[in-house]
Amino acid sequence: MIAGRSRHRGVGRSAWRIACMLVVPCTACGGPSAATTSRGSPMAGADDVPTLRGAHASGSRSDARRLAADATFGDLVAAVAALDGTDDESSEAGCLLRTGRDGSPHRLEADVAVAVHPLPPVPADLDAHLEGPVAILTRWGLAGDPGTARLALVSLTASRPTRGGLLVAVTDEGVHARPVGTPTGTGPRFSRLEVPTAAARLREALGAEGTSHGVLFVTAERNVPLTRLIALFEALGPVAHATSFAVALAPGTRLPSASPAAMPAADTHCPDGLPEPGPEEPEGELPALALGGALSPLREAAVECLRNAGPEGGHGGRVLLAMRIDASGRVAHACVMRDEIGDPILAACIVRAARTQQLPAPRPAGFVDVALPLRLQPIEPAPTRPLCAGSARTVPFAPLPG
Repeated sequence: MIAGRSRHRGVGRSAWRIACMLVVPCTACGGPSAATTSRGSPMAGADDVPTLRGAHASGSRSDARRLAADATFGDLVAAVAALDGTDDESSEAGCLLRTGRDGSPHRLEADVAVAVHPLPPVPADLDAHLEGPVAILTRWGLAGDPGTARLALVSLTASRPTRGGLLVAVTDEGVHARPVGTPTGTGPRFSRLEVPTAAARLREALGAEGTSHGVLFVTAERNVPLTRLIALFEALGPVAHATSFAVALAPGTRLPSASPAAMPAADTHCPDGLPEPGPEEPEGELPALALGGALSPLREAAVECLRNAGPEGGHGGRVLLAMRIDASGRVAHACVMRDEIGDPILAACIVRAARTQQLPAPRPAGFVDVALPLRLQPIEPAPTRPLCAGSARTVPFAPLPG
């Protein structure tokens, strides 16, 4: 039986503690896709996404992943737009691109996970906008600081929860690299390098012992041929980092911050435990088995909270949830006593879910305090490789003109 009265501030020694592991499959999941707001530059409509050419002429859904041998990055983004929201957007391939052989079409194998709707048009020029900080919006949340970012991007394909990453941009003038979201801006930073030199610098940075750059985000200008990205991927070789395609927003576009409705309430956390019960409040008791079964809806709600967590919460961890059940079985108080995750929005979501629970009424009637350790453990996908195994190495590197 579970006794109710706390002997001190917090959850009483007699409170029942139930361990619960929540395992959430996280491939291509994350928060709902966000919309962006713009300064002086309205968001593009669906008609502004570049149309498909070459192998896409049929327009059938089964052909949406097929990219012509001479396709550009703009064509790739159009293919992503065609797949977004369809039954064919998910992929188990674990790679971004499968290259064609002897001039045959390439194939987009990525797991599509668009972070904004509608997709913006692909910029024709990026070189002038890659000198300052960058921020990237994924379905997990933000990497980088949108307040200081000179260039904002959105991810197009599934990645994983990340607080930072590395942006690699391919333009007509060369390859650029910029760290994203690292506290001191550390990481490889270079501009306008030829593919072999850029690949060597990236291999050195990504392979350095004890370093982590999160997700490798790859973008390009609209008219950059996919063959140039493929040449970079081939020169880079296998990487252990998750890789995701991203597209730049128009200069001046601001990424959204968390909405006021999503911000946590002031009483979400209670490191000192639940408030002391009133002197006249009677103690109650609950059978542990009855309470354990009744908590299933709370476990399901915590799973949903984890799916919609930000970059901090997406990694999972342990939370100790304190609840006071009143004589009617209603959760009169709920708060997080210990939080190893550090995502206030995730904590607030769990607390809100707990406060809506209707549990068995204690018998004899009275309050019961419960401390519920939750271990939220997402299942992260294996790192997405840039090129699929068996892709043909048919595209020799061509130096930049001039």
